[in-house]
Amino acid sequence: TYAPDTRYRWMGSAAMDRVGDLAVGYSLSSATMNPAIAYTGRTPTDPLGTLEAETTLISGTGSQIGGLKRWGDYSSMAIDPVDDCTFWYTTEYLTASGTFNWHTRVGTFKFANCSNLPPPTVTGIAPANGTSAGGTPVIITGTAFQSGATATIGGVALTGVLVTGDTTLTGTTGAHAPSTGNAIVVINPDSQSATCTCTYTYDPAPAPTVTSISPANGPSAGGTAVTITGTDFQPGANATLGGVALSGATVTSTAISGTTRPHAPNATNSVVGTNPDTQSGTCACTYSYDASPAPTVSSVTPTSGATTGGTTVTISGASFQAGATATVGGVALTGMTVTSTTISGTTGAHAAGVASVVVTNPDTQSASCTCTYSYVAVPVISNVHTTPNPTTATVTWTTDVPADSQVQYGTTTTYSSTSALNSTLVTSHSVKLGGLTRLTTYHYRVLSRNAAGTLAVSGDYTFITK
Repeated sequence: TYAPDTRYRWMGSAAMDRVGDLAVGYSLSSATMNPAIAYTGRTPTDPLGTLEAETTLISGTGSQIGGLKRWGDYSSMAIDPVDDCTFWYTTEYLTASGTFNWHTRVGTFKFANCSNLPPPTVTGIAPANGTSAGGTPVIITGTAFQSGATATIGGVALTGVLVTGDTTLTGTTGAHAPSTGNAIVVINPDSQSATCTCTYTYDPAPAPTVTSISPANGPSAGGTAVTITGTDFQPGANATLGGVALSGATVTSTAISGTTRPHAPNATNSVVGTNPDTQSGTCACTYSYDASPAPTVSSVTPTSGATTGGTTVTISGASFQAGATATVGGVALTGMTVTSTTISGTTGAHAAGVASVVVTNPDTQSASCTCTYSYVAVPVISNVHTTPNPTTATVTWTTDVPADSQVQYGTTTTYSSTSALNSTLVTSHSVKLGGLTRLTTYHYRVLSRNAAGTLAVSGDYTFITK
């Protein structure tokens, strides 16, 4: 029992660090003290039957009321697995008195005699060389290796790493370019690391050879399943046709199978197989990307929108490929969805004027529409004026482009009333407001939309009826 004074200590949780320090966390309270969070403990050298002075993690500012008979369901003391020194204590805490307003607090601490773990040292590796294809089991020796340590050779991580005791680490090399003098590095979970004065050599594995491809041609839109044959392909190898990698490649030592991606139409494209150790082979054969049907663009809907962008448009045509892009006036649509006959997306900002509509397929073939799209400027509102009367008021203003006319008004800036929309497009606007109250202050703002439906809204204005 730990009771250095008359206060209550309850809901205890305990844990031990790597040097044998014992920590106990608990709730601390009395009849005049809200529950606080505190801890104590002892080191292996403390006198038997004693605990060190109590430390308060956080003072209490609230108590549980209302007859609820639960506390500290999730109280726990745990030791940090990284340094095996830091204690993490979790328990219940109230910021203010109540019933269901509890919180969970987490605190950390450690004993002074539990220092950080020593850094590792690396003294040797066996064997000191292996194939650049990887797959060589190696044993790294040293000191202070921690459970969960990792290792790299020439920057490539070992796989299947196992730490035995604190002096031996085993694993399997990965693929790496053939080279000598590769650094051997061990990294402990606490981020401390060491590099060996020894080095490792990746001996050249047989370079791959590429002898054929089948089929030898396919559409420039991609999607053709091909098989490349040869020798000495390593796991993880890939192949390119005209510099474009196959997708979904599967590899055996004598074949690479995958699917072509879009590429510009071209009859003679190199076929290259590349192993993970960077060695490659080029086939005497070639692959032909036959021209897929070029896209055609027939229309865009709507045909106009604001210069600020944000207009959703649909471009219609034919032979659109998956992954096609579209520009309006050279500005790419965003959020595009593509089918073989439509592209939908959102316009970006562009200067006012007439703009071309262009679709480009992933195989680089493109088409322009005979149609155009107009970027229309937001109307500029100016010269706002009001002529008030006892129960009516006439609001006038001008816009730089023809636009419709409408006024929102009311006794506050929430504008509880809106005038009827006058859809006539004009540059000089006049709207009469009725049903007003004498000697009352009104707030109002004017609204005008241009031919493209682009809305301009003025700032807030006021007038007082007579």
